Amino acid sequence: MKENLMLGFSKRRNLQRKLNAYLNLSRLGMMPLTISVSIITLCLLPESHGLEIWLGAIALGMWVHAFGFALNDCVDYPIDKTVPYRQKSPLVSGALNMQEAIGFTILQALLAYVTYIGLLGGRGMGIALLSLSMLSSIVYNIWSKRGVMLRFIAEFCLALSLGLLVLAIAFALSISLSPLVYAFAGTLSLVLLQLNSVPSGLKDLKTDYEFGAKSFVIATGAKMLDDRAYHLPKRLKIYALSLQVLIIGGLILCIYLMNLEWYYASMILLLSIYASVHIYHLLQIKFFQKLLLFSPLLSGYFNYIAVSLIVIKSMPYVFYLVPLYFLTYPLRQSISLPKKQVKW
Repeated sequence: MKENLMLGFSKRRNLQRKLNAYLNLSRLGMMPLTISVSIITLCLLPESHGLEIWLGAIALGMWVHAFGFALNDCVDYPIDKTVPYRQKSPLVSGALNMQEAIGFTILQALLAYVTYIGLLGGRGMGIALLSLSMLSSIVYNIWSKRGVMLRFIAEFCLALSLGLLVLAIAFALSISLSPLVYAFAGTLSLVLLQLNSVPSGLKDLKTDYEFGAKSFVIATGAKMLDDRAYHLPKRLKIYALSLQVLIIGGLILCIYLMNLEWYYASMILLLSIYASVHIYHLLQIKFFQKLLLFSPLLSGYFNYIAVSLIVIKSMPYVFYLVPLYFLTYPLRQSISLPKKQVKW
């Protein structure tokens, strides 16, 4: 009797560990961001949607998100196993083997198609766009840090995958799309392009440089000078700031097409100005430890919240707390920064 209880407890514990490994593989903590893209897309459309459509859009965001991150772990495994901070990842730690990870990745793709066709009613053009979105994600994961493909093309493919996802959802529910949907998809793609290719690349610069992974920022000429300092080429700075100008232009176009009131427009543009200031100062930093202290991904969050607020009139009032939280960030940071002591 006691042995049976112990055996049952051991099986449940192993099952829980396996489940946790799959959740870690799919980056559960970041999943709400991808789900929010699906929700915002529905808010852009003039049609009203039933519960089945909302649940389908949320589920599609979940499967696409899990597919992309699980694929990333599978492709990056040869690099991850040599990187100290990745030793607890499901594949490197042995919590999952490669066959399980690949099977999980394929399952997410299948679930995405089943959800898109079964719940959202996707057909023809929409299925093609969803397929191109997932193919773009595959291209990025395979060639973003290796191979002969230009790194910008890989980064562009990742950004394109998100824009195509927006269009795929919209095409499943509307026969013809308004210019606003295209403007939103394009602006959102620019936000991801800037965030992933510059701030995210800078965050991983030291590790990528040490272990021979040639990311986009390294391909442009960025390099570590020693264990603490690094150099950023002028063309990387021009590239990042040019993208920010394009993002602001996209936001202005979306505001115009959405015919937003001046106070909503002001909030959106203020967030984009915050992003501009942050990315500008981020590019002036020369020490890696200071870079991490500066919250390198913050400009991307400012930009994403700004893009999300295009549908602010369709949002419940409780969601207004999100932009307010980000708008108070400089104040909160100025209060907490003196408490942090960093040795350069």
